[in-house]
Amino acid sequence: MPRSQSSAGESRRVVSASARPYGGRSLKERLAERRARLLDAGLTLFGTRGYTATSIELVCSKAGVTARHFYEQFASREELLLEVYEGVIDRTRKAVVTALHRSHSTPRHRVTAGLDAYVHAVLDDPRYARIACVEVVGASARVERRRRKTIYEIASLIEAQAQALADQGRVARRDFSLTAIAMAGACNELVTDAIMRPTPPPTSALVDALVRLFLAVIAASTPEIRPKRRRRKAAP
Repeated sequence: MPRSQSSAGESRRVVSASARPYGGRSLKERLAERRARLLDAGLTLFGTRGYTATSIELVCSKAGVTARHFYEQFASREELLLEVYEGVIDRTRKAVVTALHRSHSTPRHRVTAGLDAYVHAVLDDPRYARIACVEVVGASARVERRRRKTIYEIASLIEAQAQALADQGRVARRDFSLTAIAMAGACNELVTDAIMRPTPPPTSALVDALVRLFLAVIAASTPEIRPKRRRRKAAP
């Protein structure tokens, strides 16, 4: 038998054997479990040691898989970082959207709920904060593009809230896009500062600072909607 045919036959037998149920689990279930372990290992190692200090070998050791198993799931360490980062973003987005969709008695309560959800979603687990605010910064051109996209996604959510206030007549109508980007940057930088300090400030202080900033730059009354004072006529 030609060697090429023999190699092809051996390859098919390996694939067929790996596809068989093992330990009561199908191949699909085993692959999903390995992926979950790799993502969890990436979250822990990137969020504690840092991205540059974490090798693929270290990730595999932490996850209890081989290098072959790693490359079945991810093309590179960068791709793993992106997947872990997506998980952080998704967790934060869901927390904020859920908070905003609840009933709120006043715009201030609504703003506070959204910002409180953001701060807690990122800071309650230090690994999330480090990955979102430190490890993805400058990791690679591809990761940086995703980070910039995240800033715009946060800004879009802030802009939508500001526009809703304008639709209710609570603030003057204007283009909120640049202000929303500035606010998104403030959220990111305040969280970054908190995790870099030897003694982080309480989350309540961070939320209060962000609420005050939001109300000052977006939701505060503006000259366009303040009632004009009537000048008193001089007495004859």
